[in-house]
Amino acid sequence: MNNETTTESPLDKALKSAAETVEAVKTDAKGVASRVEEGVRKAAKKVRATSQNIAKNPKAFVDTVVRDSKALPGKLTKNVEKVRTDVARETTRLAEQVTKKVTGAVEGVVEKSLHRLNVPSRKELRELTQKVDALGKKIDALTKARTTRAAAVSKAPKAAARRGR
Repeated sequence: MNNETTTESPLDKALKSAAETVEAVKTDAKGVASRVEEGVRKAAKKVRATSQNIAKNPKAFVDTVVRDSKALPGKLTKNVEKVRTDVARETTRLAEQVTKKVTGAVEGVVEKSLHRLNVPSRKELRELTQKVDALGKKIDALTKARTTRAAAVSKAPKAAARRGR
């Protein structure tokens, strides 16, 4: 019988974290749905009351509808735009929140996994590139100095030979 203890892989941990985040968003969505449902109930109650008033005095209702219909397009547009903006803002906020949590979890897991495999991080590669560039500049400077020195040394015997003639 095998007595190994099973450990969660980093990817499993990230997926679990993402699932928990999605569950939290789901709970938030249920809360929003509950508030919307309450609003619908209140609106239905108002509709019932209005229908009772219409039944009692239909002429007053028609006069009110005619008067209010003139302002209705502007009110509807304003209300629809407000609802659309609110929904878009909340959707964006929730999507950003989930993305941030999932990305953070996955990046951490990937970074740790790559580190275990001795794969350098982005930061380590940047630092190494800077060091290689600095060494390259030093080599270029030494090569230039050596070339200049060699040229000076090769000119010295020729100049001495000319003086000796």
